[in-house]
Amino acid sequence: MDKAQIYLGEIQTQITFAKRAFNEYVRALAASDVVSVFYHAHHFLIYATNIDKLIAVDARV
Repeated sequence: MDKAQIYLGEIQTQITFAKRAFNEYVRALAASDVVSVFYHAHHFLIYATNIDKLIAVDARV
């Protein structure tokens, strides 16, 4: 498998995780579950940051 395909696959995985975390964040917000709001917001930000790192090709040069 090509290295680019591995990166693309990992980006897709992180996008899936970010979408799930965001949906859970919205549910927690609607339920006024403060602990879960911060938990899911935290994880969403981690996944978003991971995506940024994976697509920041110039950072690896």
